[in-house]
Amino acid sequence: QAGIITREEARQAIGRDPAAEKGETYFIPFSIMPEEVKQLPHGKGGEGSGNFGHEGRPGEVGGSGEGSGETDYHKEGQSKGERAGSFARAQRGAKVETALVLDEDGTILAEAKGEKDWVMLSPADVEKARGASLFVHNHPSGASFSPDDLSYASKNKMGEIRAVGDDFEYIATPTSGKWRDLSTIKNAYMTEAVKLRPKYADRTDKGQAFAELGHEVWTNIAAKKGISYTRRPL
Repeated sequence: QAGIITREEARQAIGRDPAAEKGETYFIPFSIMPEEVKQLPHGKGGEGSGNFGHEGRPGEVGGSGEGSGETDYHKEGQSKGERAGSFARAQRGAKVETALVLDEDGTILAEAKGEKDWVMLSPADVEKARGASLFVHNHPSGASFSPDDLSYASKNKMGEIRAVGDDFEYIATPTSGKWRDLSTIKNAYMTEAVKLRPKYADRTDKGQAFAELGHEVWTNIAAKKGISYTRRPL
């Protein structure tokens, strides 16, 4: 978990002179934030890394019919799209992250289960995943990609990456068929998030607000980084 917070805000929340530190913004691990900071409108980030109406959102396409309601993503004979759809439905209500790596014909190359806000492939599975057609994992928080998600897909030359929640599926692919260098993606994400943060600061539904903020960030910066990004209702 991480929150977006300036040093001035952190100092003010714990009773120190906010003018002593200015100008910089950080992603701060939620676990080490003082309780006073956690209570700020934007202090809590969210797990993993919106649960809003499905219409009128930027970057969305129609709902997925992949898999025709199937939830057993280990079932034989499923295409890549069908298996990904089955996986997405199977993860509804899940409390921990699970990752699935598929080749072009839907064969499972690797699978891993993690914790509520992370999942990690073994070194052997990382090798299997390199160059894979699709890497899909769930975010119990319902949030979109973290910058690390996109960096991971780029580094391992994956054809497509998806993150699924209870209501939405987020999809990213390289626009030119080949990922660009995403070494600066975290800075780009944070800069845009800071710019948009006031729009969500007064929301009382913190988890949903964070998820919607992340979606809007990717909608705004993806094309500049050579990424095709969409969100669709499940």
